[in-house]
Order: sequence, then structure tokens, then C-alpha cells
Amino acid sequence: MYGYHYASMLTIFGICIFFSSTVPLVSLASAFYAGMKHFVDALNLITVHRKEIDSCGHLIDITTNSALLFVVLYQMSMIAFFMITERQEEALYCTLIFILSILYIAFTYPDVNSTNLFEAEDEKFNVDDEN
Repeated sequence: MYGYHYASMLTIFGICIFFSSTVPLVSLASAFYAGMKHFVDALNLITVHRKEIDSCGHLIDITTNSALLFVVLYQMSMIAFFMITERQEEALYCTLIFILSILYIAFTYPDVNSTNLFEAEDEKFNVDDEN
């Protein structure tokens, strides 16, 4: 059930991200929708669904990765749009923001630069090799 709601919310988020630059009213409508959805989901979790989600944190990782992917794809599409329309200055600014966001993701997102994951995988393979 939660997977369906996350998937639909990410689909709406992706649509809103890509159409927000051409139709500014989409940003306001999507912010209103996200706020109302958050409010309704919070009330449902408090009153109806008292049991916590048993995903061990995997569901939020997948959701965060998908949202970051949408933002990076949007930035790349804006860079391509500005290059095609020969607006070099805007393309340069978008490229700088794109590079900064990639650096932000690489340095602050724990799954990207976590050495514990690599060490755990190495130990797993070493145990398998010994057997």
C-alpha cells in the first residue's frame, strides 16, 4: 500500500518538476497538493494506520533516490533547452547549479559516500570465498 502511494507521489512530483518552468501555476498547485497530501497522510498514520512501516529504511532511500534523479534530469533538460535556444549565459548558470547539486549529492547523501556499505560487501564476499 505504501509503495503505491510513494510511486504516485513521485510521479506527480516528476510531472510538476518538468512542467513548472513552462507553466508557473503548476508550482503553486503542486505545493498545495503536496501540503494537503502530507496533512492527510499524517492524520491517517496517527489515527488509522498505527503500525509503523516495516521497510527497514529501504523505502525512504528509494524515494529519495528517485526524487534526486528527477531533479538532476530536470537540470539536464534545462541545460539542453538553453543550449538549443542559444542562451549561453543561462546554460552556463544551469551547468554551475548542476555541478553544485551533483557535488552536494556526492558529499552529503550517506548512501553515495558511505564506506561502510563497501566494507560490508567486501566482508560478505570474503566470507563467501572462504566457504
